[in-house]
Amino acid sequence: MDNIAFIAGSGRSGTTWLQLMLGSHPALATAQESQLFNNYLSKLVRQWEAELRYPETSELRFHGISSYIDTAEFYQLLRQFAEGVYAPILAQKASAKLFLEKSPNNSLHLPVIQACFPKAKIIHVIRDGRDVASSILAARKDWGKYWSHRGIEDAALEWKTAVNTSRAACISSSSYLEVKYEDLLENGYSKLEEIFSFLSIPITEEEIRAIYDAHTFDKLKSNKYDKKTFINPGERVASGTEERPEPTNFFRKGVSGSWKTELSMHQLAEFNWVAGDLLHELGYTENAITNVKKPFSLSLKHAYRYLRSGFAKKIKTILRLSS
Repeated sequence: MDNIAFIAGSGRSGTTWLQLMLGSHPALATAQESQLFNNYLSKLVRQWEAELRYPETSELRFHGISSYIDTAEFYQLLRQFAEGVYAPILAQKASAKLFLEKSPNNSLHLPVIQACFPKAKIIHVIRDGRDVASSILAARKDWGKYWSHRGIEDAALEWKTAVNTSRAACISSSSYLEVKYEDLLENGYSKLEEIFSFLSIPITEEEIRAIYDAHTFDKLKSNKYDKKTFINPGERVASGTEERPEPTNFFRKGVSGSWKTELSMHQLAEFNWVAGDLLHELGYTENAITNVKKPFSLSLKHAYRYLRSGFAKKIKTILRLSS
């Protein structure tokens, strides 16, 4: 199964928007986030790599599946499992020639993805990290309260990690394409044409315009888009729910630069301390953000965490000694 592409990018970077646009084309089949590599395959890879770290001179006996198969056979098994998950989705759409997978944590597992699917195309969506962080904090107020970060520091770190990890894994690959969210907003037709060309999917100018215009943020926010773009035949999809929309407020403003009114000066200082260097590297700031001093607000937070951690350890020690 070489006819496969993956969308990577930090959460709240516009990956779902792009997935919906691409998946609406007859030649592409896509589904909701599988989390296949984050929740399943990468855990097997971690165990495999741990087994391979056993010293060859150790007197301990070898055990685990690494004593049965080699690395090539291991990744072939992972590929077969992944194909077993993805192939039924592709088969559901008779006109589809390419399967498109999008899960937010793909960015953290691209080496494993590439080991399983060496010919896969990778589309990395990048957005101004300040807008990403602002959107993450906004999500915590309603639909994202179970996963969203509490503070700007963690949101900035998530964005920086996702971007740097993706670029480190793929930046020299001819099967890798970076797409900026802001370019999709400002030059949507031309960027879509570039992406379809990258995927080797023929498309006319009229089709591009129709796809882009059908997925404006006004339409997404009001659920006026084709929910059947996501093909979900699995057991957890109850009868009649195949048109279930994204959560309320999942699609927000669809603009760039909202951080200017949504983040405070203290939050911006914290963001720049964590990820200001990457903002400049990606062209989101004209001047380099260097030698940023640690904001006093972060110093207080870190001191509090340190004291709380130390206190918790003392309590555990006292309880253990008294038992």
